[in-house]
Amino acid sequence: MAPRTGRFFPRYTTKPEKGHGRIETRSIQLSQRVKGLRFPYAAQAFRVERHIERKGKETHEVVFGVTSLALDRAGEPEILAFLRGHWTIEAVHHIRDVTYDDYAALTIMPNRGAVICASLTAAGHNVVENAA
Repeated sequence: MAPRTGRFFPRYTTKPEKGHGRIETRSIQLSQRVKGLRFPYAAQAFRVERHIERKGKETHEVVFGVTSLALDRAGEPEILAFLRGHWTIEAVHHIRDVTYDDYAALTIMPNRGAVICASLTAAGHNVVENAA
């Protein structure tokens, strides 16, 4: 299913991916028509549609965003990669928060103890990731 095109988002790129038990198709549309947006350094606006199929169920979502990167520095593939890479960071935070229970350290070791504990946790996580 192709995303809607129009005057503001005239072109699009689609990228299907399989993994984690789902098929996800992301379509992106870029526009340099950002004059009048309330983002002072906006160079481009984008519209991303995600169609996700998992276990026979389909979901559809639309996300809008702006970036200060001009088209010559970030086209459709680069912005899709940036958006995808964002979840890598979120996954690391999830591991630290849930698996290592970093927030519990805030109550056990107030002040600098929590920072030291978080640093040790991050170092341990890096050792495990690099060993694999």
